[in-house]
Amino acid sequence: MALGMPGVGHAAGVMYSFIHTTYFPEPLLVDCVAQNFNTGPQTITIDAIDASGSVVSSTGPILLAPGSIAELPNPDSGPFMTTCRYTVTGSIKKWRGSALVIGATDFKLREIVEAR
Repeated sequence: MALGMPGVGHAAGVMYSFIHTTYFPEPLLVDCVAQNFNTGPQTITIDAIDASGSVVSSTGPILLAPGSIAELPNPDSGPFMTTCRYTVTGSIKKWRGSALVIGATDFKLREIVEAR
């Protein structure tokens, strides 16, 4: 028996940015960003995940035009996030994602972690 879902044309792919917070002995902010390089609009959900694997913040599904960028800013409260997860439709090879690690006190960029 086949089940159909209207509006879903492509299988989802998943990428992760694993953040190396142990390298920095300071409070950090992490923004998860991704860009769609597919030729048509695609859907993305960006999740902030803590060390136990629980989702602490999410964008929910976003329809993103070609060339557009989606962002999930650092969660304001709750457990510290350690991973950005990007669930995308379309060709996963035509998506780019990164976690931007920023110092919480001086707002200077500490690291960019590419999604894989």
